Amino acid sequence: MNLNPWSPQQSVPGSPLSQHDQPLARVSTVQASPNPCFVSREREIQKMHEYLDPKSPSRSAGPLGYVIHGLGGQGKTQTALAYYWKHHKSYDAVFWVNSETAEQLEASYQAITNKLRNKKLVPDKAPLNTDEDAAWKIERAQEWLEVTDNTWLLIFDNLEDSKLLETYVRTNVNNRGSIIITTQHAPISPIANDFSKLELPPLPHDSGSTLFFKVLDRPPKDDDEASTAYEICEWVGGLPLAIVTVAGYVKCSDSSPTEIFASLQRSSRVWKSSGTGAVRNYDKTLSTVFDLALKSIGEPSLHFLYLLAFLSPQGIPQDLLVHPHALPSLQFLNDQDEYLSIRNDLGQRQLIKKEPGPTGPELSIHRSLQNNLLLGLATNTDTTFRNQVFAEVVAMLDAVVPQASRLAQNEKDLWPAFARYVPQVLALRRNSQWPDPPINLTLDFAKMLGNIGVFLWHTGQIRECDAAMTTALAIISRQPLSLQQTPACEALVSDIYLVTGILADCIGVSRRRESLEHRRVLRDLREREFEAIPADKVTMDDEIRLANARGDLACAYLQRGEFSKTRRIMEDLFTNYYKKWGTEDALPYEYSKYYHHVGHVLMAEGKPAQAVEFARRGVLLEEAHAGGVDSTVLIDRYDLACLLFNAGRVGEALAEHQEVLRLRILACGKSAQFTLESHEAVGILLHSDDCQDKNSKHASTATIAATGPPRASRARSSGTRGFWRRSGAKRTP
Repeated sequence: MNLNPWSPQQSVPGSPLSQHDQPLARVSTVQASPNPCFVSREREIQKMHEYLDPKSPSRSAGPLGYVIHGLGGQGKTQTALAYYWKHHKSYDAVFWVNSETAEQLEASYQAITNKLRNKKLVPDKAPLNTDEDAAWKIERAQEWLEVTDNTWLLIFDNLEDSKLLETYVRTNVNNRGSIIITTQHAPISPIANDFSKLELPPLPHDSGSTLFFKVLDRPPKDDDEASTAYEICEWVGGLPLAIVTVAGYVKCSDSSPTEIFASLQRSSRVWKSSGTGAVRNYDKTLSTVFDLALKSIGEPSLHFLYLLAFLSPQGIPQDLLVHPHALPSLQFLNDQDEYLSIRNDLGQRQLIKKEPGPTGPELSIHRSLQNNLLLGLATNTDTTFRNQVFAEVVAMLDAVVPQASRLAQNEKDLWPAFARYVPQVLALRRNSQWPDPPINLTLDFAKMLGNIGVFLWHTGQIRECDAAMTTALAIISRQPLSLQQTPACEALVSDIYLVTGILADCIGVSRRRESLEHRRVLRDLREREFEAIPADKVTMDDEIRLANARGDLACAYLQRGEFSKTRRIMEDLFTNYYKKWGTEDALPYEYSKYYHHVGHVLMAEGKPAQAVEFARRGVLLEEAHAGGVDSTVLIDRYDLACLLFNAGRVGEALAEHQEVLRLRILACGKSAQFTLESHEAVGILLHSDDCQDKNSKHASTATIAATGPPRASRARSSGTRGFWRRSGAKRTP
């Protein structure tokens, strides 16, 4: 029997999970407790369950979805949470997916796999030497959701980018899965076209009044107070967030609801707005409410909120905030009692929340409040405080984000720490640029962005990495020329250009010229850096930085078909550096680059046997360096397969490409760029005149690959018969 190792009924023969009728223990990644202040929405929740109920005999096949949409502050997240707590027993598994950013989605899907592994529903250890790679975890979660016979519910909270949904959700399966999406955008994705949709309405005023006194944790003192609460709810348009904010202020002050309502009405008279309709009223009421709440809290608490405004609205690690701070303006956070007082005060006012996270406590702040804070800072004619808070957040992050290697190596031991804090760095970049005018970013922040570049491209976050490196280079370009020409600044630029050169390769042919230009500048900068070091002070690391820059330039020439330039550079590195540093056994990675690059050159020179021999040697050395098979080894094996085809050894080439494809699916996921590249290679070979296996089970793969964007091109040099890997130059570490 062909067992699927990720099916809950088909894992390992003889194991407790191998029996088809083995019941699934309830699985959940929902960490939030029931909201004691939640009111109303019973009708909406019941309607949702009538549609989604996996036990309903009238339910259609395939995953069913429900989109809860509406303006921020309407209680979409709380409605989804209330549905979970009322109906979670209807499902075998429920997974909460934070969906505002790609980073949050990725982390949530990794948490799904972690939970499934704890329940022995997916393999306990990742295959290959992937060190529990994020892509592997995401693929396992998708695989389980696709093949399981158990009922499951996915809750995508605050989905902002419709493309992310298309990346993570597979709807062409016949099972009893259900999906709930909360979003401010009703038309979010073609995937959700057939989903039922609910535009969450404002709370009825009587329900809003009930919510008001639930926050106060007491009944109304008299009829007049009850009437005032009703009027407040009517005035704020039934917005739950506004109601909770006003009630939180009343609870923490000596003022009565009547006094607060009078203050709100006074604030509204001076509001300036050119908007019309519901959106104008929404912005008006929330901003007025927030402005009032912010004026009522102490200076340390307000300062704390401004710090949070520059970070991600969810998943802010508490240790980032309580880490010992050196800046005098942040000393108030070093006092644990002061910090707890601030956190509790803001929590009681319903302005922030403390929640458990995968690696410790985390804080969250509603994005509407966050936007109000950022808007207030940006519209203040005195920019001093805005720039001060930005600099403080940079200092906070700089104290906890690890320092990447000067050699741009894959430091997997550090990746968990990077993964914890990099989302906050990316949020700081975004929030510093909104609204206009953007903050004049500092060189220290450019250094921070450059420092996370290696982590971002090693973990496949290409889009985020490209944006971060672009911002870093823009910051540097605005510095005085005298500063740009300092050794430290040039070293920073060279580190960024090393990353942007690789990014250009990953993004595609349109960036190939940029790749060459950046690598030429990288070489020049590293040569100046090296020449400035006294001869008796030169270290092996200094030489490796220089050699890496030259090797990257050889990589760019190789992709452009300038093979003689590639050979000249690699032979120089081999003779003057690699052999001086040590043997192949001592430095397998450096030598593997030589054999890899020169193997392609030999093929272009019409020496196929030598080319294959060199490529095989490069693969063996890379495996020795990696301690097994990882994504870098698979790049080399892919290139070896291409050279085998060019050498006329079609059967060997096809077998190698198919094995690389199998391993890439496991290591990187079905939709990863490298996996798609392997699909195309197999497809090209199956359709070639030399292939005798046209009726192979992979024929459909060939058809799919043939319709995709080209990642291989026919060789033009004499003596070659196949396709070259167009982005086949080996990355420097």
